[in-house]
Amino acid sequence: MDVQAMFEASNRDAQTHEEVKVVQNRPRLLHYTQLIAHERNRKIDQEKVMDLVDSIMVIGLEQCPTVNVIPGQPGKFKLTAGHHRTEAVRYLVEVLGMKEFEYINCIVKEVDAIDEEMSLYDTNLVINELSNYDKMQAIGRKSELIQKMKDRGDNLPGKMRDLLAENLDMATTQVQKYLTVYRKASPVTKEALQNNEISFEQAYALSKMSFEEQDTLANKDNKINAQKSDKNADIETWCYKLINKEFTKGLEYGHIDERDYDALCSILYKAMERG
Repeated sequence: MDVQAMFEASNRDAQTHEEVKVVQNRPRLLHYTQLIAHERNRKIDQEKVMDLVDSIMVIGLEQCPTVNVIPGQPGKFKLTAGHHRTEAVRYLVEVLGMKEFEYINCIVKEVDAIDEEMSLYDTNLVINELSNYDKMQAIGRKSELIQKMKDRGDNLPGKMRDLLAENLDMATTQVQKYLTVYRKASPVTKEALQNNEISFEQAYALSKMSFEEQDTLANKDNKINAQKSDKNADIETWCYKLINKEFTKGLEYGHIDERDYDALCSILYKAMERG
């Protein structure tokens, strides 16, 4: 059985839990004000919202948002897919006064918090325009949710990165990079990545260092994407190639352990900074 099938089987098994009851996926007409944005959703892209406004005005809302019942809040539903579509409807009604769009057909589900959040990330990760920061956050959080699913008894055997790689159709080495940044990058490094002050590869390189070293290199007064000499740039390129092709391969196939990997990376990065 492949990983996607295991996830689907896991969701079916979860329906036997008393607290997880999935209702039939029939569209239900809801007022747009009943829909609450998920607190972990990515930042709304206003340009995309306006494109959807134009589309909805011409052909209507073709794809139903997916929502989850909010326990203890009758008549309120949390979005797990369709945040931009809902914002477009809000604009049509509140800004343009087009009240004919105020009711939306939605797919209503009733699942626990773990499955709700997993659905959110599954939706976001199929979107090509996600930034590296958003991908890193989604993949990292998804790994935590998979662990929670295992803890509650879901049948998801195998290593975390292998499960994620097959589920996301992504190379295991790339998944491991995202997980490394999610788990080991300092808040300053993550903020720099989010603000496009450093590249993902630079964030990955920084995540192999201590928080203090990361913050020194990634803070606003000393960005690592500042102009460098040709010599330093050549050293950095060489380091990345060596790490990606040799060290990561060695870690993947068990030729070196994670402690050796970290030590070797640290030596190379320090050499890179000395130039």
